[in-house]
Amino acid sequence: MSTPAATIRNHDEVVAAFGRGWRRPHAHAWDDLLAEDVELVQPLLRSGAGRKLWQEELQPLLAFLPDLTGQVTTWAARDQQIFVVSRAHGDRRWSTPLLAGRRPPQPR
Repeated sequence: MSTPAATIRNHDEVVAAFGRGWRRPHAHAWDDLLAEDVELVQPLLRSGAGRKLWQEELQPLLAFLPDLTGQVTTWAARDQQIFVVSRAHGDRRWSTPLLAGRRPPQPR
C-alpha cells in the first residue's frame, strides 16, 4: 500500500497504525494511513483501488459483523510498498462466504 506524504516515518509505524485500525474498526479508521490510490487485494471484499472503495466495502461488512476486529499476523515491505496480512475475528458464525453485504447466489 502507498502511504500519505510523511505522516508515517517507517514500515513499523505503518503496520502499527494498520493494527490499531482493526482493534476498533470503522470505515474511516485508516484514512490517515491509506493513500487515495491505495491498491486493495482482500478476501471477502471487492478488490480494487482507492480509499473510497475500502470505505464502501467495509461498511456493510461491519453492519453484518458489528463485533469484527482484526490482528496483523505478518507483513513485508520494500521501499514504499507494504503487504500486510491480517486475521479477522467476530463472534457471529456464518456458513457461506460474506460478499460485502451481497447475498450469495441461491442454489437452483
